[in-house]
Amino acid sequence: MKKLGILFLLIITTLFIFSCNDYKHNKATQKREIISFENYKRNTLQSLDSITISQKNKLVQYLKTIRSLASNAVKDKALLSFFKQKIAFQKIKNKELPKEIIEKAKSVESNLISHYITNYNQFYNILMIDADGNIIYTIRKEKALNQNIFDKKFANTLLYKKLKNNTNESFVDFQFYEISNEPSAFFIEPIFEENRLMGWFVLQFSITKINSIFDRSDKLGETGEVILVNKNHYMLTDSRFIPESTILKQQLADNNITEKFKLKEGHKTVTDYRGYKVISSFKVFHFWDSEWLIIAKINQAEVLTDYFKNHTAQFYNCLESALKSRKYEYMNFSPLPNQKEVNIDEIKRIEQSETVHTKGLSTCTGLLVYLPNKFAYLAHISPYDKIYNETKTDIVGHLMNRIDYIEISKAQKQLLKFIIVAPEIATAKNITNRLINEGIFLNQIKLLTKGDNRSSEITYQCGKSDAVITMHINDKVTYLSTSQIPELDNEICL
Repeated sequence: MKKLGILFLLIITTLFIFSCNDYKHNKATQKREIISFENYKRNTLQSLDSITISQKNKLVQYLKTIRSLASNAVKDKALLSFFKQKIAFQKIKNKELPKEIIEKAKSVESNLISHYITNYNQFYNILMIDADGNIIYTIRKEKALNQNIFDKKFANTLLYKKLKNNTNESFVDFQFYEISNEPSAFFIEPIFEENRLMGWFVLQFSITKINSIFDRSDKLGETGEVILVNKNHYMLTDSRFIPESTILKQQLADNNITEKFKLKEGHKTVTDYRGYKVISSFKVFHFWDSEWLIIAKINQAEVLTDYFKNHTAQFYNCLESALKSRKYEYMNFSPLPNQKEVNIDEIKRIEQSETVHTKGLSTCTGLLVYLPNKFAYLAHISPYDKIYNETKTDIVGHLMNRIDYIEISKAQKQLLKFIIVAPEIATAKNITNRLINEGIFLNQIKLLTKGDNRSSEITYQCGKSDAVITMHINDKVTYLSTSQIPELDNEICL
């Protein structure tokens, strides 16, 4: 019995030791997870890598299919027969042909168009060019028909240069093709008869299909996108965020793209074409003698905000310390005329050059929201609001619904600026969390708490880059530009 008691004690002791070790390990793991933004960022980059590879595979498969289709053209009896017929007609084009031959030719052409629709509709057009450069036929009958590709007016086109210097099968990279009034690429398929060059089938395809391959937003959040870039640093795909087409119009910065082509693949944190700091995965892709760059990217602000959502306690500890240690340089300021006054539980909207003002922010919270040079809203939120855990009003919800529904597009949401003047940290946390849940990022928000202020005021003139906070400290009045207040992404401890 005594031995059993000792054995039981040993088992309990062993289990306790293992439990303690597991507890210490779990606590250490939790601590690592809390502080490891770099690991979080690394996971995001791995997701971007997967997207880059996926897009490359889709592009490879598409180009492989369309290249194979282009190669078949010179073996296509219907195309070859029609080409030879057009060559023959070229030789007698000034002679009057019998009506039955003309009717037969029209029937053959009609059959050819049906053949094109059935077998070659992935191509925008097929040009038939003889060995002298004469464009003897095009499916779409565009103005290039009956012109010569070797004329000087075509000399700046890549198609001219390829045909002039090369009789082999080749590929012409995307360029704005004036005749079709859109970006186009071409497969050149030479036609030989008994080793003699008779001419070429030139199969034209637009960027539309490739653009649709890259038109995706899944797994890319609110700010991510995948783009294709050529060696001249022009986008070959449309931006997800710009309504006008960016294809062969939006040129990306040399200091961003040159190094990516040089490195071939990897990760970079850069400022993108819209002025946002982004993290990106990239891979260089070769097709014939063309070299393209695939980039998957997402705004760093979105990644940081997503990280914040899982580490709010850590962030607010950092924020409280930062608020206590802030030092400001105050400014001279005179009240502006014709101010729109905002009273308690009110929201006022202003436009360019108008001024809005609220005072008496002691236990209340002030919230300024503005889209630079467009509009601004100022709200004076009482302690009966949802951000104070009360139910009488929900001014933030009402304001964001109005802005989302009336004022902005989805892409403009990240352009909004937010200034919060809160009485204490608890309310500041609540309103910040609310804005984050509304899809706002940390780098859009500036926050000031009451501190030693008896009360505060907010003044903003629409069109200005910053607002003015009036602070009543004891019997002294001071003025603070919001340019002195850092965005919240600068307050997070990483």
